[in-house]
Amino acid sequence: MTTTERTPRSRAREILATALGVRLGAGCSCCVCGDSPFDGAGPRKKALGIGFSDWAACEAPTAPDLCTGCARLLGGRPGDVPPPPRTRSLAVVEGALLVLDYADVWGLLVDPPQGLSILSWATSKQRHHILYAEPCTPTHLRIGSDQGTITFIPSRDAPLSLAVATLRTVDAKGFGWCARDDILSGRYRPAAIARGASAWTACEAIIAPRRGDPVLDLLVAHAPTDDPRVLSPFSETFQSMIDPTDARAADLLVRLAKDSGYRSTHGKEFWAGVFARRVQRHAGRVLPVFVARMLADLSVAPHSSGALSVVEFVRETDDADATNIMMTLRERTQLLVALAYDQQQAAKLARPNAA
Repeated sequence: MTTTERTPRSRAREILATALGVRLGAGCSCCVCGDSPFDGAGPRKKALGIGFSDWAACEAPTAPDLCTGCARLLGGRPGDVPPPPRTRSLAVVEGALLVLDYADVWGLLVDPPQGLSILSWATSKQRHHILYAEPCTPTHLRIGSDQGTITFIPSRDAPLSLAVATLRTVDAKGFGWCARDDILSGRYRPAAIARGASAWTACEAIIAPRRGDPVLDLLVAHAPTDDPRVLSPFSETFQSMIDPTDARAADLLVRLAKDSGYRSTHGKEFWAGVFARRVQRHAGRVLPVFVARMLADLSVAPHSSGALSVVEFVRETDDADATNIMMTLRERTQLLVALAYDQQQAAKLARPNAA
């Protein structure tokens, strides 16, 4: 194997080992990186230990020896000074090794410098993540991780990073919005959605198709709560990004809630779950029947302005729109109730004396 035939991972290991201070030597056949430019470090069993299991990432797993570069990358135990490379996230920029914290990794993802050549994420701080790193450019990052190589393309993944940063932000009182597990699982707390339903809708539309993608795992692990790119997620900035059918369905729910006798006497219970359960109970019906059942269940007076507004909504909605609205009410009940709550709160702030 010649130097030009070496794999991207083998070249990445050379860059990392050199940045760690290992000098190039006479070369050898290494079980980890194959045709190595470093001197031999002796039998692999002694250097790797019996617990080594990442053989699938090795270039020549049957070779008996290890090179000095890979011995430096894979060696060490917890408590050593300096700590073993597997316990730290690392980057090489302009040939210099950087030991990274979470904020450093985020900065390299959202604004990679021209000299960035290696980036590797210590996912668990136990596995040899650096075995999966490959050479990077500012426009195409091939990041090492416990699970394998993560391809991060800043131009493609910028909307996802912004959406994650938005959901991880904190409000003016210092309260965090969405937990990491919420974003990864898609199981958000209703109260969290309701705090900024418009922004949540826009962000979740970007995140949902990428759920299960290791890029999302990478971003969620490192996203700060104060990314300067994020406008206030609790403002009206995101209103225009809501799906038109979702917006129409939420408007219907606002009208149903407006003069609800149940809401006026049990407001907390109403928004905490009663309203959503009533919607789910009747969402399988056609629009006129749905409206009639909801008005009755929510104790809306027949001649109240809210009831008349709902009747007008039904009258103005054609059959195709009605079908789409009922579909979205069935499929996204919790989101639409949160959007309705968001709009109701905004109206209350605009008219402090309103009920």
